[in-house]
Amino acid sequence: MPVVLQHASRFFDSCHARFNNVHVWFGRSLALVFILSLILIQTNELGLLPLFLASHIPTNLFQAVHIVFTLVLIVEIIEMVFVLPKSFSRAVGKQFEIFCLILLRHAFNELVHFSGVLTLADHVDPVLRIMADGFGALVMFLLLGVYFAARRPLQRFRDLSFLEGFVATKKLLALVLFGFFLGVGVFNGVCVVRGISLIPFFPACYTALVFADIFIVLVAQQYFTFFPSVFRNAGLAVSTTLMRIGLSAPAYYDVLLGIVAICFAVGIQLACCFWIRFVDQGKDRRDVVREA
Repeated sequence: MPVVLQHASRFFDSCHARFNNVHVWFGRSLALVFILSLILIQTNELGLLPLFLASHIPTNLFQAVHIVFTLVLIVEIIEMVFVLPKSFSRAVGKQFEIFCLILLRHAFNELVHFSGVLTLADHVDPVLRIMADGFGALVMFLLLGVYFAARRPLQRFRDLSFLEGFVATKKLLALVLFGFFLGVGVFNGVCVVRGISLIPFFPACYTALVFADIFIVLVAQQYFTFFPSVFRNAGLAVSTTLMRIGLSAPAYYDVLLGIVAICFAVGIQLACCFWIRFVDQGKDRRDVVREA
């Protein structure tokens, strides 16, 4: 294995260990962040904050929900980076998990159209979008359970050391992705301070993930020659592309594309299970008969 991949692998493992500690601490801090956000927003609404600070803080209390859900999604994105080297299908599943949370975040974002009191009067459109995003996330969550239940190893290796180079390559790719996500986050932070338009963070992340998934599919060709493995990896990359398109789609279409993407991924998994159970095992039995 090249020296670059060895160093990247060790650095990745070190970052992963540190992230686990930070993740526990961050989870305990979310409630505090939510309370502080509510206090700051309410203070700003009363006009008690200085002008240089007030311009960067919203005045709608429901924005506090948006803030904490954004933080949750950022942590999930980072966690997905550390899942990437373990299993391609698991990493794609993690992307679907994040998409479900994004839909729920969209549902909470609709609350900013309400002025303090949650009523249906004059708010039919936001309520319909909340229902669409909420039920869309629920359907995707249920299908995600089927997706994970249908995961099966398609190709087994007697010598797992053969895959060390592949795993190390994915760890290097994960580090590159993490650097990209961090760069976009820092750039958006600078944009907030300067008052200029931001790069849409999650669409940018998913665009990078589409290219990363395609790269993994190509690299996997050196290690996985079994046709169902090749088909599954390429098919799952198509599903992540549909997810990326869904992130930029208008209301309702984003939910529809997300459900289509997870249905396609579930279909890929079930088709591979069918192939393993009936086609490949049947082939083995026929070969035994011929040899006899």
